[in-house]
Amino acid sequence: MADFTQAQLRNKILQRLRVNAAGVSAGGNDAVLVDEAIDSAHSELRAHKPSLVPFAKSAIPDWAQEALMDYVAAAVKPFFGFEISNNEIRAEQRAARLKLLEQLTPRKHNRRTVAEYF
Repeated sequence: MADFTQAQLRNKILQRLRVNAAGVSAGGNDAVLVDEAIDSAHSELRAHKPSLVPFAKSAIPDWAQEALMDYVAAAVKPFFGFEISNNEIRAEQRAARLKLLEQLTPRKHNRRTVAEYF
């Protein structure tokens, strides 16, 4: 996948929530609401840990797209009629932050390294 712009991310979030059909651009209030949520999420994540979002909203890399979609979708679900508690929103956003962190953290292998001395 290529880098997403904020508008592309917004459209994907609205498709994921089934507010818009695939290939349809967001219109009016929906677009404004999700754009504000993206701005807020980007700022929150950057304030929480700047290294989680080392990118601009105009060029969201492919490794961060899914997690950022999850984070923002959780925040806007109540505005689109989803019944979700604040605890569930926080849990979904925590999981999205973990996804971002996993993408940025090098994986350690569980294999034991054996040294040979001569």
